[in-house]
Amino acid sequence: MRRHGLRGDVITYNALLTACDKGRQLDRALEVFAEMQREGIQPDVITYNSLIGACSKSSQPERALSFFEDMQERGVQPDVVIYNSLLSAISKGSSPSRAVEVFERMQTAGLKPDVITFSALISCCAKGCQTAKALHFFEVMKTRGLKPDVITYSALISACEKGRQADRALQLFGAMQEEGLEPNIITFNALISACEKGGKHEKSLQLFSTMRARGIWPDVITYSALISACEKGGQAARAMQLFREMLKNGLAPNIITLNALISACEKGGEPGKAVEIFNNMGRWGVAPDVISYNVVISSHSKGPEPERALEVFEQMQDARVTPDVITYLLLANHRV
Repeated sequence: MRRHGLRGDVITYNALLTACDKGRQLDRALEVFAEMQREGIQPDVITYNSLIGACSKSSQPERALSFFEDMQERGVQPDVVIYNSLLSAISKGSSPSRAVEVFERMQTAGLKPDVITFSALISCCAKGCQTAKALHFFEVMKTRGLKPDVITYSALISACEKGRQADRALQLFGAMQEEGLEPNIITFNALISACEKGGKHEKSLQLFSTMRARGIWPDVITYSALISACEKGGQAARAMQLFREMLKNGLAPNIITLNALISACEKGGEPGKAVEIFNNMGRWGVAPDVISYNVVISSHSKGPEPERALEVFEQMQDARVTPDVITYLLLANHRV
């Protein structure tokens, strides 16, 4: 602002920082904050809320924590909104212990957690694969008279998915609907993935039908989980059908989608199709990883040209993809 001959106050700078936060422009927010400091303008709780929010949106939890400590050193006391923004930032990582620590500090400060607080805390536990802890905080939330929303339930279902608790995820899905909450794409994706990982392959496909009947359009995460369910259920043809439908809907597959599809074909007795998909991964801008190579090495070992397995291994090394123990076991067992 100085270079334009203007001198702002804390309200002006806060307006700029709020715009940066909403626009997901963390770098610009940092520039504005630096200028604010050079001008000797003291930041307030609104300043830090925007900065921590921008860090959260940019998935930079450590920087958010740094601002949180900085504000307290300056004597600016965080409020519930600040704590919620910080927990949201932490949830972008996978540190449930850090989230619990922040939650405890919030209570020590005499602040009352709200639904947003608990939803963010549960999300942190889910991403850290702490299913039991996520369910614990859900119970704590209810004992405090707080009503969970769709974000809370989606985070809980995701926690169950990580903990391979498909039945619990389905129970929560039923409970949220009984409470009049409408599941969204995030809810369905977590639930479909929970059923896929829990061995309930047909249920995953049923949920897909339910989802579409409710007018919710699937995304790449949905299709990846469904194709993986088909892979585990030995339904290669269904996996290919879903893949074609996905492309028809204008969705680009990622490495998870393609690995699941390649594996579905290999396990479904179509090693040639698995190799064909592998060879075309570049068409979608996806580079094979160790899982991709392992499946194709296995496919060649079962096909008419088992010697091709070694050729794929050489390609893998040329691509600087590090083999794992499965790679070497496949090579040791393949017939030449």
